[in-house]
Amino acid sequence: MHILVTAGPTREHLDPVRYLSNASSGRFGVEIARAAAARGHAVTLLHGPIDSAVLGRLPDAVERVPIVSTADLSRAAHERFAGIQALFMVAAVADFTPVAFSDGKIKKTASDVQTFAFRKTEDILRGLGAAKADQILVGFNLETDGGHDEARRKLAAKNLDLIVANGPANLGSDTATVTVLDADGVVGSWRDRPKHELADELVRLVEARTGGETNG
Repeated sequence: MHILVTAGPTREHLDPVRYLSNASSGRFGVEIARAAAARGHAVTLLHGPIDSAVLGRLPDAVERVPIVSTADLSRAAHERFAGIQALFMVAAVADFTPVAFSDGKIKKTASDVQTFAFRKTEDILRGLGAAKADQILVGFNLETDGGHDEARRKLAAKNLDLIVANGPANLGSDTATVTVLDADGVVGSWRDRPKHELADELVRLVEARTGGETNG
């Protein structure tokens, strides 16, 4: 299979030096790319700003495509979507982007409060779900309340095959606690497992949905 993985945060710039982003380290996406490559699949990784030590874990066989913004990620994903068999949408995509970008550094105002306007970013995975033919789509859903209702809603709304429900404690950690769901319910659940082990489990779940297709 050719597997597309997205990883890390996106950045939505207010000006050349300030941006809206999140605490994603990109580790989980990198581990999924590593696991897929180790099992013999062709892998393309679309990644936001990730520490070089994390990226250094990737084998040379993984194609790396750096992106910055949500718009960058959307273009890169749509350009490659028709040629892949599975997508792991692990990237922590910013939900909002500034309405206006300042070419110069924004100065402080006399007021103690400075207001900025934001608009929603594109829902990349929903668009890909609407466009999919026979690709397997795996989404990731991070919630602070630990419930799975939102994950189930997104699974259906975005036409996904699997969704990985996880929480903020997983951000930046070498381990993770996740529950994987499909349209019929819980497929698997793991607590405090190393991300490289979970990555292998997830790749195997996708292989099982393609009739066990693996080159590894």
